[in-house]
Amino acid sequence: MANAKVEVAVQVAQRWILARLRNHRFFSLAELNVAIRRLLDELNMRVMRGYGASRADLFATLDRPNLQALSAEPYVFARWKRARVAPDYHVEVDNSWYSVPLALIKQEVDVRTSGQTVEIFHRGQRVASHLRTPGRRSHVTVADHMPSAHRRFAEWTPARMLAQAAKTGPAVAAFCEMVMADRPHPEQGFRTCLGVLALVKTYGPERVDAACQRGETIRARTVASIRSILKTGLDRAFLEGAAEASPLQHANIRGGGYYHFERTKMLTHPTHDRLLALGLTGIASALEEQRRSNAFDTLSFEERLGLLVDREAAERDGKKLASRLKFAALRQDNSRFRRSYSAIKVACICADATRGRGLGLRYSKPNRARSLMQPEWE
Repeated sequence: MANAKVEVAVQVAQRWILARLRNHRFFSLAELNVAIRRLLDELNMRVMRGYGASRADLFATLDRPNLQALSAEPYVFARWKRARVAPDYHVEVDNSWYSVPLALIKQEVDVRTSGQTVEIFHRGQRVASHLRTPGRRSHVTVADHMPSAHRRFAEWTPARMLAQAAKTGPAVAAFCEMVMADRPHPEQGFRTCLGVLALVKTYGPERVDAACQRGETIRARTVASIRSILKTGLDRAFLEGAAEASPLQHANIRGGGYYHFERTKMLTHPTHDRLLALGLTGIASALEEQRRSNAFDTLSFEERLGLLVDREAAERDGKKLASRLKFAALRQDNSRFRRSYSAIKVACICADATRGRGLGLRYSKPNRARSLMQPEWE
């Protein structure tokens, strides 16, 4: 019903305003507005038959007394979206994350985003409000929204972490410092440092310090590596007062130098296994050849990469050909041919040369050449 009234109002405006101005020519927008205003006033003052009053009279008696003053603050445009709270009690808004109370994990909330603020509502009640961050990939977290364990973790600083590690041992402090230095932000290494400090309860400070000392020598940077050193007892060689046994000398013992590789070469084995797992056997075999030979050291990176790709392409072409031969359903297997491929090729060349070219070949038995083209079956 309301839509019909709107359509009628549009029709009235077209008949009493647009239709009366269709033959007029205007040279400015202001001149057009003046003409429209004059006809609009006439339309509003025109008495309607169904009401016995004009539109201007109805506005003055019904609408004007109920009008309210405009808001003193300007209108703020906002966008709404529905989101689900992640397990880390944050919701995503424009590639940034804003915290909510911990009790709302995995529940749906309504997010209202304006130019300066982000408001989060749950069942019509606002549960969190944040100042909108201008950057991306950032977290805005209120301390009251965090669980107690996370609050204690948030109170850690790099200086406090190193001071706590130094109480366990100098090697532990050096290990934690290297872990935080390897991260883009030191805070990203706190979890690893706290994990190493937690090993003190199980193995004691002396063994953990010795394990971190060994971890520095092998460039270990994870809690799993330090735990593995402790489980296998490799830390005992670094304990103070441990007697170093003299190495056994024998002709059949290679010695530690035999297994000494550069770090880049040590990383080749995991890379080789990864290439095999991905099905890139050609690249894996070519990479192994380049690793074992010094002849490739003079090549550039693009040239060595091109060799790897060419090897992979050649191996795949060979596999395709073998697969096609396997499923070709030949009557006889090609291994049962008595004549080799080279002999058949020579026979084809001889037959082609003796036919129509006028070449005198020194071949005593031309029929013998033709017979090579016909395979003999077992």
